[in-house]
Amino acid sequence: MTSPKTSRMAAWARLLAAAVAALLGGCEPETYAGNDCLPACLEGQVCNFGACIDAHSNAAGTIGSGCASDQECSSATCFSGESFSGGYCSDYCGAAILAYTQQCAPGAACVQLTEAVAVCLDQCGGEKGSCRSGYQCAAVEGTAVCVPKCTTTADCPSQQRCDVTAGVCVANEGLSDGSIGSACSGDSQCQSGACLDQAGSDGTWKDGYCFDVCDAGGEGKACAGKDGSAQGLCVAVPDSDGNISSHLCLAGCATGVDCRPGYMCTAGIDWKTSTGLGFCLPSCATYGCEAGEVCDNSSGVCVTGVSAPSSVYTVDLGTHSLGPAQSQLKALTVQVPSDAVSVMLVGQPVSAQHELALAKAVQPDGKVVLDVFDPLATDFKVVSIGPGPLSALYPNSPRLALVPGNYGFTFGAFQNTQAKLTAVVKTAKGLLSGGQLPVVLWFTKQGRISAASAPNDTQLQQALAILQNVYAGANIQLGPYYYLDVPGTLGQGAAVIDDDGELADLFAAAGSSAQQGLNLFFVEQFAGDEGGYVTLGQSGGIPGPPSLPGLPHAGVAVAVAYLDEDVERFAQTMAHEAGHYLGLFHTSEANGKSFDPLLDTAQCPSKHDGDADGYLSAKECQGLGADNLMFWLAGGAQTVLSADQRYVLVRNPMVQTQ
Repeated sequence: MTSPKTSRMAAWARLLAAAVAALLGGCEPETYAGNDCLPACLEGQVCNFGACIDAHSNAAGTIGSGCASDQECSSATCFSGESFSGGYCSDYCGAAILAYTQQCAPGAACVQLTEAVAVCLDQCGGEKGSCRSGYQCAAVEGTAVCVPKCTTTADCPSQQRCDVTAGVCVANEGLSDGSIGSACSGDSQCQSGACLDQAGSDGTWKDGYCFDVCDAGGEGKACAGKDGSAQGLCVAVPDSDGNISSHLCLAGCATGVDCRPGYMCTAGIDWKTSTGLGFCLPSCATYGCEAGEVCDNSSGVCVTGVSAPSSVYTVDLGTHSLGPAQSQLKALTVQVPSDAVSVMLVGQPVSAQHELALAKAVQPDGKVVLDVFDPLATDFKVVSIGPGPLSALYPNSPRLALVPGNYGFTFGAFQNTQAKLTAVVKTAKGLLSGGQLPVVLWFTKQGRISAASAPNDTQLQQALAILQNVYAGANIQLGPYYYLDVPGTLGQGAAVIDDDGELADLFAAAGSSAQQGLNLFFVEQFAGDEGGYVTLGQSGGIPGPPSLPGLPHAGVAVAVAYLDEDVERFAQTMAHEAGHYLGLFHTSEANGKSFDPLLDTAQCPSKHDGDADGYLSAKECQGLGADNLMFWLAGGAQTVLSADQRYVLVRNPMVQTQ
């Protein structure tokens, strides 16, 4: 977390762009030829393989040009998945780990493609020119960019449909093209002539829902719209006695991200066809639950409001050779039982200087939810933050339901390395609504506070009480607390964190203790001011590896130099970095171009950057998420946690219920 008084970005804070480029090409953008133009290029020019050229020249290697591998792109990133015909030179953007953001090259714009991914796309129209064959110039978030042409909705990312006339994907929300599942306010707006409107359903069918009737013989099959296109799924609808009363054509889905906001996918509650498809129905979040029940965001249905006991077990996925080339990626399978609520993947390289990455994730039904080669297919947000252990929590959004079966996960590395891979599976018998999280406090020899003095330190105990209250809002009870000193010379040397390696060594010290829980390390400060900013705290991952036997250890580091100056801000820093460690992203990144994958956290887009300095302040984002614990910049009271954020937190393996 950063502060407008102090802040600098930690040198080790990696952007997703750097992670993906290194994974795919074995080199990082900082040293790639495309970024090495000296002298710097003039306005309207872009650096392309060491030469300054016109930003809209459409030359090979520039953003939007065709490619088969990342080496053909000056950005060192080629999207070569099925969604991008002929490949597409691009870059990931707006996905900063802590605060700073990745900017797109001149002539390109940063666009949020899905809930999980923001990328650089070639600008078009007017003097910017047209798009190459297979691509369409379309307005996305108010900016005209070159996007892949679509012919059917299958060509579009989750929550979008193909506007066949324009050849572009458009958002499902508020869409009124009359197809099955689209929004409507009356029968005349639906191709079928049948609308379940919001007003007539007391708000249950949010923004309305176009549907149709179908024949019993078509049950479980695609049903066609009036134009002959396959628009929905024919499903049998039971009456109150469980007898089939009718067959309706409803919007089909595999997971919640296939449905419009406000709707859930029945595949997550085993109401699906033999091929694993469900259909979109209103989520209980839109209509509420009866007394004694609560809305389970993971399924979208009302359940008995009783917290379920949880348990955790690990699956050894073996030690494997990994590298940056596609031939060095390793695809592994994790079997998920019916009572599982989350799976955390943990990778431990042989050297703390080596960096791992998750390249692909595939659900049991074959749906791809993460693919670094195809951001249009990516709904699972994963960010690598640097050398050391890798962790990824699935699901990290209630719209990515965890269904039983075999999941496929593909791993890679930035350098040739060996890595031990582990899956941590969390199970629960019923609703998962909260839990308990032990906290281990580690003290370097910074001269301000030690393990012995901490229990009686007034400011620290005030900060811990604030921390406790923040997580109580997510129904997570912190404690018990354990107080430990960082042993040996490390405790002295790490009092001021000078570089990544020192921080990694400090985090690794947690492995010397048998105590399990969230590890909070107290240092004097983080050295190296830049641009008037300093670091208040850093997390060892988003999420970090769980504190379990046999797994790498890490934690959260905070600077006690600011404890006496502002106890509340210090406490919020602890809570914010702990949120990262447990799996939460920033609600809005600094440039307003990328957001977390959660639908109930407010977004603050770049248009609110009133002073046009490229960074969104808490003042500029008042009423737009500035009060959320995970807003990117410290400032004011930031303690709010949403229901979807609570969903993620309680699925972390370290949070346990009895």
